[in-house]
Amino acid sequence: DSKEDSVRLPETYVDLSRKTFQEFAISAREELAAFARTNETRNALATTGTTVLALMSPDKKIGVIVSDGRASGLPYVFDENFRKIFDCRTGLLGGAGLAGLIQKVARYFRLELSSISDARNEVMTASGSAHRLYVYYAAALSAISQEEGISAGLSFLGIFWDFYEERCHLYQLDGMAKFSRPKSAAIGSGSIIIKCDVEDWEPKNTRDEILSDARNMLRKASGKDLATNTHMFYGVIADGVFERGEELL
Repeated sequence: DSKEDSVRLPETYVDLSRKTFQEFAISAREELAAFARTNETRNALATTGTTVLALMSPDKKIGVIVSDGRASGLPYVFDENFRKIFDCRTGLLGGAGLAGLIQKVARYFRLELSSISDARNEVMTASGSAHRLYVYYAAALSAISQEEGISAGLSFLGIFWDFYEERCHLYQLDGMAKFSRPKSAAIGSGSIIIKCDVEDWEPKNTRDEILSDARNMLRKASGKDLATNTHMFYGVIADGVFERGEELL
């Protein structure tokens, strides 16, 4: 039989990543195009803001990340219960920026982390592909937003649990840059109000103490920042155990 049988090779994580990235580019372009259809929509959505902050214990065994729940495009409020804290394979992400794009980036970022981890049959370390993926997606989003003619800046805080080192790593992912933070960080419009509180914060040793301090900072930001409300979403990593929740301040 001279007929050649076609052989389908198994997909690698590179193939899966390429597919995920293409899906992200398509959906992000559609999202931005919808935002830019009218000048009124563009002007409203270009000024979105929020408050996201993250705190860690001195030994890096506990990490807490919190955000408010308001999705706004000043002077409009679109959602008072918008979740901005996402879990991924190795940690927790908190996003600030255009609401729809926060969801898009977080979704594809999470899918890609999972596909790479599954393909390698191991959980990636915090210092590995997790933070490099953000730069990959941020570059694509920057190019797409320029093509669509709309500002689409996004910032993320990421607390990643390193399963080998058995401790948390805190990254501030802003623009095309990545900053490793030793104990605390904040992003979003309300972060300006609590900047000193976050930077001067004295790390605590227990989950409840850290969560209480984060709660008080978010409450302070919500009192003065119109883009921040009192619906708190939070994520906690304690000795490698992940927890998510929400409450009203």
